[in-house]
Amino acid sequence: MESSHPLHQLADRIEQAGLSVPAALMLQILAPLDVVCSQGAQVLMPLTRGTRLAGLIEPLTTPAHWPALRDLLLLRLQQRR
Repeated sequence: MESSHPLHQLADRIEQAGLSVPAALMLQILAPLDVVCSQGAQVLMPLTRGTRLAGLIEPLTTPAHWPALRDLLLLRLQQRR
């Protein structure tokens, strides 16, 4: 994935907020529910259109993006050590 991919942008925003560790932990806990979480994000999409949250929610509507975001955050955390 290129760095302009929405998941990279989402990971950047999580890091800028200083929430990398809590987000990675929550993504690990929610791992068995990736499909359910993506469906929840799909339900939230109409409510967030036209807001700043739309950019955060939209990448999470695809089930495959949840493990990709989890892996991306974990990789970045390991590189910071």
